[in-house]
Amino acid sequence: MLDDQLDVAVFQEYLNKDPEGIYNTEFKKAFDFLDSMEIQKSHDIFLKLAESGHRVSQCNVAMIYESYPPLHSDERKIYWHQKASNQDYAPSHCFLGQIYARGDGVPAEPRKGFELLSKAANAGFPKAYHNLSLLYGQGVGVQANIDKAIELMKLAVEKDHSKLEPAFNILSLGRLYLEKGEQVKAQGCFDEAIRIDPKMEQMVMVLKMEKYLGDNPQTQQKNEGCFIATAIYGSPESPEIQILREFRDEKLSKTTFGRSVVDWYYRLSPPIADYLFKKTLLKNILRLIFFSPLIRLLKLTRKT
Repeated sequence: MLDDQLDVAVFQEYLNKDPEGIYNTEFKKAFDFLDSMEIQKSHDIFLKLAESGHRVSQCNVAMIYESYPPLHSDERKIYWHQKASNQDYAPSHCFLGQIYARGDGVPAEPRKGFELLSKAANAGFPKAYHNLSLLYGQGVGVQANIDKAIELMKLAVEKDHSKLEPAFNILSLGRLYLEKGEQVKAQGCFDEAIRIDPKMEQMVMVLKMEKYLGDNPQTQQKNEGCFIATAIYGSPESPEIQILREFRDEKLSKTTFGRSVVDWYYRLSPPIADYLFKKTLLKNILRLIFFSPLIRLLKLTRKT
């Protein structure tokens, strides 16, 4: 998922070029406008080509509606991905599968998401291997199967040579090995992910802490990860943590911005939480001036 603040180099990684050799001149114009940050002009070209039935442009304009805040529209994103998917375009099978699997702007239909991602994977679209692996790992839309999840994530590592994915795919493979209890293989993946991208070190810390919380009977919970709040309130089972967890799962995880907030929190919170565990006065201050007012507000919104 792209960040709300558009980075053109990253954005182009997700857009598809023109493998069918159609409209090359217009495509070049669209990408030239992206390079110069003239996103509206780029959008206008892709939209015109999409309306003419060009499935690559249909996928690309959908990605603009997904990823560029001034033009963001779940309805138009889904409409154009559906158009391209109807023309058997694998990238839109993949992106539409993600949308339905997690209920992003539509009611969640996990089985439909699984079927679309399977079509994309069968067509050899590399990003589909990663997302299909997640469904098998979590048992979403299909019976959970950790070995199948690992097999697909290995394919993601092998096949996806984009600039964005290698370290993240390897990290995700390590997470699956960690869940299976194969610690040596997991650590090997984590070391390789950090070698490729040092920023992955924080993510590795998060994964290991999640595993600890899940395996420790004193801290086991349905959804882990509220690290700072757990440090503040002393137990992951406290009522305050449950309110924060519900807000994360029922509100934040349903929007692009909200998922960015959760991702930011997961990246930064473990070392902060570790520091706070030893600072009683600071924990009390944070609880008083930040967490208590926030939780009161969330309680009010639950009642309305």
